[in-house]
Amino acid sequence: MSSFNSTMHVLIWLKGILPILCNEVGQVPSFTKLAKLKPCGVCTIRKAMKQLEGEGYVASKHGYGTFLLSHHQGNITSPNQLTLNESPDQIKSAFKIQRQKIALLIPITVSNIDLHQSVIQYLSFITSGATQASNENNCELTIHFYEQTKGSSEKTLNEFIRYIKSNNCSAVLVASIADEYVINKIAATGIPGIIIDHWAPTSTNWLSILPHHFQAFQDMVLVLVQLQHKRIALIDREETSLNPEILKGYQSGLNKAGLEYDEKLVFNTTNGRESFNRMFKKIIKLLKSKNPPTAFISQTQYNVPNLIHSLTIKGYNVPKDISILTLGPKMDLVKHLNFAGYKVDWQGIGYNAIIRAQEILKKKKATSGIEYFKLDFVGGDTIAFHNKTMP
Repeated sequence: MSSFNSTMHVLIWLKGILPILCNEVGQVPSFTKLAKLKPCGVCTIRKAMKQLEGEGYVASKHGYGTFLLSHHQGNITSPNQLTLNESPDQIKSAFKIQRQKIALLIPITVSNIDLHQSVIQYLSFITSGATQASNENNCELTIHFYEQTKGSSEKTLNEFIRYIKSNNCSAVLVASIADEYVINKIAATGIPGIIIDHWAPTSTNWLSILPHHFQAFQDMVLVLVQLQHKRIALIDREETSLNPEILKGYQSGLNKAGLEYDEKLVFNTTNGRESFNRMFKKIIKLLKSKNPPTAFISQTQYNVPNLIHSLTIKGYNVPKDISILTLGPKMDLVKHLNFAGYKVDWQGIGYNAIIRAQEILKKKKATSGIEYFKLDFVGGDTIAFHNKTMP
């Protein structure tokens, strides 16, 4: 595992574990003790904690230690007998008193820094929500990583299965893993499970919890139509089979508005810069045609900064010439513009997954089906009424 991946793992792990390990005043254990708990190097802990401090998650005071800021602690309280002098094993055992054990499996595939940032944000929100719900509902949540790389995927999967079986886990949460082989192999343990942000294979009898992408993309088309846009383009991921609801929702919105579907208005890209550049060349070519698009809907907010920047360089103004709607965990600010679109509450989805897991366990039987999480529309500065004059 590279140090780059290791730091990301530790960052997500710290966000999940620090609220549990902090004492009554919010002080967290020393970096050395945290390194032994992970386990990893002290330098990796220090690097991750520095990033958390930059995010306002923790604060350090020389001579006193590092403290978890109060707004991240929620309703968490630590056992009175726990101090920072306990050994790592004592710290662990202090939190294992009659609590349901739930394991969360997170996929990790990092090929470049841009994707790294998006993965960190997305998974951190899910982990944070699941951790909060676990602490409020007396569950013991452990976070595990599934390496989606050649030579590591089978190893990390088998390690996870050994863990949930040997530790008598009550339930399993799997975040955003589409590989049916992986899901079926975990489900074969007989432990109830929930898959987050994807559809569980019918053979597993698992519950699926995910955003209502179909509704969101259908509604975004209709919003743009109300703003007099008739040529609306979609920026989807390259592997459209991973979430066909995006394209279906887009097509449904066009149909409801009485507009014809034009495959030339559908673009595909990854979060990588090279893939985006290839796509943008096609966009510019279409913008210079006789019937150009006047609005774009992006399946992820991470494409929007590059899109706005690239359009600006080519002389297009957002939103005067081009309107943009997107889907994301938060609406960022780029060039003094607040993104407009649907906000995905990944923290709420992670929280809800723990609650659903407890409900399944109380019934003592597995529950299958799909639960769509409602999204909230956020008005921003990247949409406007269609301006018929183009540069």
